Amino acid sequence: MKRTAAVLGPTPPFLRWAIEHDCALRDIDVDNLADQTFRQLRNVRELSNGYREDRVLEDICVHPAPISDSSLVRAFHADEVFDFFGDAPSLSERCGNCHANCNAQVETDWAGCFGLLPVDLNFTFGHTATAEVMPADDLVALVDQAMLKESGFYHLWPPKWFEEQSVAELASIFNSVASERPQHRRLKQFSDACRRCADHNMRLFVEYIPGGFSDGIHWKLNRACENCRYESQTPREKGMPCPVCKNRHPDDLGRKAKVLGLRPYLLLERVLGRAQTEEFVARYKEHRES
Repeated sequence: MKRTAAVLGPTPPFLRWAIEHDCALRDIDVDNLADQTFRQLRNVRELSNGYREDRVLEDICVHPAPISDSSLVRAFHADEVFDFFGDAPSLSERCGNCHANCNAQVETDWAGCFGLLPVDLNFTFGHTATAEVMPADDLVALVDQAMLKESGFYHLWPPKWFEEQSVAELASIFNSVASERPQHRRLKQFSDACRRCADHNMRLFVEYIPGGFSDGIHWKLNRACENCRYESQTPREKGMPCPVCKNRHPDDLGRKAKVLGLRPYLLLERVLGRAQTEEFVARYKEHRES
């Protein structure tokens, strides 16, 4: 049985990143920092995004997908986050002046120490509605342009951990890239993360994830170079050099994992009941329109 997935169909390559910084809200797992931080702080980030995008009404955070049927609306109570992580003032106090809280602009911008940045800058994670098809906006091309080096993008990621000089160089590259797309929030946040790590001597973990496909049950990554993660047009066997890094090991065949669900969002009707959900959705629509 298919679960409710955040993404169905092809997924673009993306960067998964996190800053190593002591924090009472999360545990540090240096072996897989980005994934573990995402799992630990995802609910805080979703609520923070809800406040930023004005999707919180009566302490209920509503999923950003367009509303066509009140029975399909997903949401969660803010108290579910506050009960675990502390109330809004304490979250703002912890995150507000934290060096790792990137691109924070208002007091409810929390957990800015991790993120996902798709190579196709028009791709949106976590929306169940079909987005308007737009021409691909390629991060690889923007980075290569900033580096003045063909395929320079792929040479950046094999280390995963960036410290001192390497993170300063990364900050310079992505400052240039972000200036080309000043309205792209995820790109701006990653650029800010690089700069903050360089300025405050924090380690940055960045993992490049190849493209893949979600069938609603499993998420399967495409085969790619095991070193630089470049996806060759022709599958490579042992002895065939990677066009980018010249590694002669065979392609990584791509791991399989469960699809990303929509937690903490749940069908609101199951929480409030049908009548109360319909009444709430009517008020929410008025709130959004006002």
